Formats: sequence, structure tokens, C-alpha cells
Amino acid sequence: MEDKKIILLKYPIPDNDGNDISEIAIGRFKVKHLRLLPKDLISGDKEKANIDPIEIMPLLAGMAGLSILSVEELDIDDLQTVMESIKSFFPQ
Repeated sequence: MEDKKIILLKYPIPDNDGNDISEIAIGRFKVKHLRLLPKDLISGDKEKANIDPIEIMPLLAGMAGLSILSVEELDIDDLQTVMESIKSFFPQ
């Protein structure tokens, strides 16, 4: 089983020092990341489990070791690739 996925970004994003990040590593989902998920998703209530894209930013930041400010700079094309990588770590 993979420990992390490396994603090459089409559009680099700045890190906290203003340097460009052209790839990010998405680590495996861990129990500590549960705190970053919307409560409706954790509860298992499928009626309420619609996730606003803004709600997923803390999870993405936590799993990639990025700041929220860096995550906010992701291009929408790169976000789609990143989200697919994150979903692959979740159990079906």
C-alpha cells in the first residue's frame, strides 16, 4: 500500500517563503485528519454529507503538509487531480 502520492502541479503555488512548489506529496489519511473533516461527513448522515469545497481545504492542507494560504493558491485543474489522490486513500 502506498504511503503517499506525489502530484506534479501544472501551475506551481507559493509556499510560506514565496518559493514555488511544483509538486506536492499527499500522505495517507490518518486518524488525526478526522478533525479536519466536516462533522456531517463523519456522522455518516448521507443526506447532510455534501461537502462545500471550502470545507475540504483544511484536510488537503493537513494531508499535504501545506498551509491554508498555499492551498488557496491551487489552480482548479490541479485541485481536481489532488482530490482524486486524496479519495484513493479513503476506504470504499
